Amino acid sequence: MCKRGVYGGCVTARWYVVVAVWSCTAGLLNIEGFYDSLLGFLDHLVREGFVRESARRIVLVASTPAELIDQMEGYKAPESLISMARKESKGQAL
Repeated sequence: MCKRGVYGGCVTARWYVVVAVWSCTAGLLNIEGFYDSLLGFLDHLVREGFVRESARRIVLVASTPAELIDQMEGYKAPESLISMARKESKGQAL
């Protein structure tokens, strides 16, 4: 049900969060700390209670492609995200 993606380069924070949620995980290639500010913002959202820690963990981060691929190969999506993806694929309202 869940798709995986690896994204790099310049994207908006909103676009990245949407992709991460709908794909159940997203790999962020954080070369030379390019996404440190975005990651800090996501951590801030968790601290302030806007995002659950379990949701924050769907964003996998690495500084090399090999490390990111290793993380993605070992990733298991939380059951709550799998259930949401199943409902969406069946056309049910979330």
